[in-house]
Amino acid sequence: MKTYTITASVNGGNGTITPSGDITVTHGENKTFEIVANPQYKIDKVLVNGVNEGAISSYTFSNITADGTIEAYFIDDVGIVVNDRELIYMFSHNNVVTIVNEALIPIKQAEIIDMFGRVIWAGQPTGNRTEITGEGISEGMEVLIGVDDAKKNAGAQAVASPLAGGNQMGGGGGMRR
Repeated sequence: MKTYTITASVNGGNGTITPSGDITVTHGENKTFEIVANPQYKIDKVLVNGVNEGAISSYTFSNITADGTIEAYFIDDVGIVVNDRELIYMFSHNNVVTIVNEALIPIKQAEIIDMFGRVIWAGQPTGNRTEITGEGISEGMEVLIGVDDAKKNAGAQAVASPLAGGNQMGGGGGMRR
């Protein structure tokens, strides 16, 4: 009976595909592959014979009549989800940067960055309101917030603007650095 090879692999690690390697199958056979991300990662995409099938967790080759490939890609699953970003506000007044976290989203790291990209303050905000003071803290500083390393995986980013009449600037575009 005719046999074919399906090559199953993970690009860059951070998850598994089962079975993996070069899998021998017979003509007309069906073969299912399971894709699982490691903790703090998620499936980015799965390429089957070079075609992006999306972020799927399994794929079945049906009625196999040729060699094939399946390749899984994974990405970080950290950061603040889009819907929660608006619940974190940053503002400054009298050289105090304040981070207000209305939803008590677990924040592992926040950083205040000066205009030269230097970290002026780094720490973990606590509770629903954290006030940060210290040498080099001034209005207009950039604030990065994330559930992981704030520089690498910023879930929210904004410039802490001076507080005027109670206006606040909410967390920005969820940039990932």
